Amino acid sequence: MEWQTLFREAFLSVDRLPSLHDITERETSDENVGNSATVALLSSLIGIIRKNIKMSGCIVTEQERNMKFPTEP
Repeated sequence: MEWQTLFREAFLSVDRLPSLHDITERETSDENVGNSATVALLSSLIGIIRKNIKMSGCIVTEQERNMKFPTEP
């Protein structure tokens, strides 16, 4: 079974996360990628992550992934 590398990281921050309530139909229906809600949220999260403290990080092993997301036989 092929799968992509998964990882987990945790950051300590006192910043407020972007509000999902601010997303409107305009952001989700616009065809311009630069105006997408996803780009706006990710840009905001990147700014928060860059100025805070990384607490932990690790690669998720195949065994751990299979325990959390078992495949049907």
